[in-house]
Amino acid sequence: NTKNNPFVNSLQSNALVSTGINTTIFKPLNERNFLIFQASADINGVFPKLGDIDSKALTLSATGIYGWKTSESNMIGTGIARTYRAGRLIYVPVLLWNKTFNDHWGMELLLPAKGFLRYNFSTSNMLQLGFELEGNQFYTNLPQSKNGEGFIQRGEFKPRIMWDKKITGFLWFNVQAGLRYNYRFDVMNKYDGKEDADRFFTSPMGNPMYVNFSLNFVSP
Repeated sequence: NTKNNPFVNSLQSNALVSTGINTTIFKPLNERNFLIFQASADINGVFPKLGDIDSKALTLSATGIYGWKTSESNMIGTGIARTYRAGRLIYVPVLLWNKTFNDHWGMELLLPAKGFLRYNFSTSNMLQLGFELEGNQFYTNLPQSKNGEGFIQRGEFKPRIMWDKKITGFLWFNVQAGLRYNYRFDVMNKYDGKEDADRFFTSPMGNPMYVNFSLNFVSP
């Protein structure tokens, strides 16, 4: 009975909020080899009040890559990632491959997280076609659950096309359109719960099309 379900009412009345900080460090070792380290910390949850923010809403992700620069137009690397992109904590091997074929065509891969084929109209105008796996884990109070709390594990697979255009200086315009494929939307009784016994709620959500517009500050 969704009208008398506190969890459903909480989702209907409040947004899934996410805020965080991330960094990328690129370290050349010599003319051929390099290291890349990416790290992020996010606070995710359903917070009706500011005081509802809990340390259990914190998720930490990181990726380490060792790579080879075989030419000015080709970089390849491999490593391991700790990520919540699929909605729950996983450790996966990663493959980095950035390749520029000519003045117009190129590709940027960071598998399995994302991959894009790029077409440059110019240095300030580009089109990309590809996919990205997105998601995270969100904390919420669940009066009906075993522990009085729950963790929403949300993951989406997004095939999409993107257009980026420099407006002026650091300011760029971006528009993207694609499909939001529901990979996972489960609510678990335990942090990083993975077993069926940990599941409080699951939803076979639909897979809608979407369009997104944004303005971004991009360093030269």
